[in-house]
Formats: sequence, C-alpha cells, structure tokens
Amino acid sequence: MSPESKRIKVFTLISLVYGLVSLFCGIFMVSALGEQTPVGAAEAGGGVVSFVLGIRGSLLANVPNKAGGLMRLSGVLLLVQVALIAAVVVLVGPAAAQAHAPALALMCAGAVVTLVVFCLSRALHRRNLAK
Repeated sequence: MSPESKRIKVFTLISLVYGLVSLFCGIFMVSALGEQTPVGAAEAGGGVVSFVLGIRGSLLANVPNKAGGLMRLSGVLLLVQVALIAAVVVLVGPAAAQAHAPALALMCAGAVVTLVVFCLSRALHRRNLAK
C-alpha cells in the first residue's frame, strides 16, 4: 500500500470514529437534552454522512486505482455536510446558532476531515492518471 493510500485510510478511519461519535451526540441532543430539533438532527445527519465515508472510504482506499470513486464520494458528502451546517444556521438563526457553537464546531470538524479525504484522494487520482 502506498503512503498516500495509507494516509487516506487513516483519515477515513478517523471519519468512521467521528461519525459514530457525532451520531450519538446528535441523538443525545434531541432525546435527553431536549435541544432544538434542527441542531440535533443535523448533528446526527452529519454523523451518518461521516460514517458512510468512513466505511466506503476505508474499503476504497485499499485499491489506489479507485481513488477517483473515493474523490467523487467524498466530494458529494462534503457538499451534504456543508448544506447541513448552512441549514442549521438558517433554521435556528444566526444569533441562536452562537448558542449551539459546540455542535456547529463538531459538524465543521467532520467537514474538515471530509475535505482532507477529498484532497488526498484527488491527489492520488491525479497521480494515477499521470502514469
């Protein structure tokens, strides 16, 4: 396995763990804390998106020739995560969104991990095309 594939594998596994943590935090926010539903639902949705990236990405990272598929998958999932963050800010309002800063920070962390997977898979895909 090439060093680039190893890096992608590590970040997809980070995404997998993050997805589980974020999913449970979102469910906990809605059920136990009685937080506003859009914030908890978006948190849980972001967790599902990161979990999907972690599972599919860790399988695709084993084969360097499938970097293009991983690039497309992570790009779509990045757009979904950014849309979830924007939906929370719009639905809750900018002033109330500051009260939910930890949840938004957790969602942004997931988007950053997805962006890193996208960039690494894009670099590996371009390197494969150059051969």
